[in-house]
Amino acid sequence: MKKTQLLFVLAALAMLFSASIQAQPFLSPTDCMPAAGANMRITSVIGYPSGHTLSNSFFDVFTVCQPPPPLGATQVYSSPCNFHCEMSSGGPPSSFTAPAVVTIRMTHTSDAGPDRIFQTEMLALDITGGNFPSGFKIRESPTLQSTGQTSIRTMGGGQYQIDSFFDVFTELSLDGGANWTPTNTGPAHVRLEPTASIPTMGEWGLIAMAVLLLATGAAIIVKRKAAFVKA
Repeated sequence: MKKTQLLFVLAALAMLFSASIQAQPFLSPTDCMPAAGANMRITSVIGYPSGHTLSNSFFDVFTVCQPPPPLGATQVYSSPCNFHCEMSSGGPPSSFTAPAVVTIRMTHTSDAGPDRIFQTEMLALDITGGNFPSGFKIRESPTLQSTGQTSIRTMGGGQYQIDSFFDVFTELSLDGGANWTPTNTGPAHVRLEPTASIPTMGEWGLIAMAVLLLATGAAIIVKRKAAFVKA
């Protein structure tokens, strides 16, 4: 294998390994819901007929955490939290943060070994205030169901692995709630993920190695191209 090929392979492996560290399943010391210490990230772009688009959106800092319902039971949870996004209405996107209230319903439908399975629905979502423009509000659709599923696996040692998602239909108001417009991009896919954390020293090392190898490989290519042109 040529030196440049080896460098790029090593860089790719380092970057993939670093990414895999960040993509570990969400582990929690409690099984309460909404999951403590987690974000609910919207993995899709939300658009509206007004031209407003929301990207890189997520919810965090859930202040209420209650035990999930037992098998065959249903529980409704409501928690204040924060909503973050980058919003554009034709120009460059700007960052926004606003308080929100999320209400979900969980029905414990089955158990499979260490796994508990819950069918879920987001019953209500209210986002308003913060540094959003005056009159700007977002809500969950009152006519369309925003359903999902949650699984909680008992890992032992006081740890739980939690996986949760919703497909949420939203509506936008620009006049303080007098009129509402549904999204024209379909439901927003929302997934549970760990809160962002500062990389460990090992992770920084992998990142630095990947950057160094890529830079070295690029320099070799440029040097060889320059030598070829001279020849």
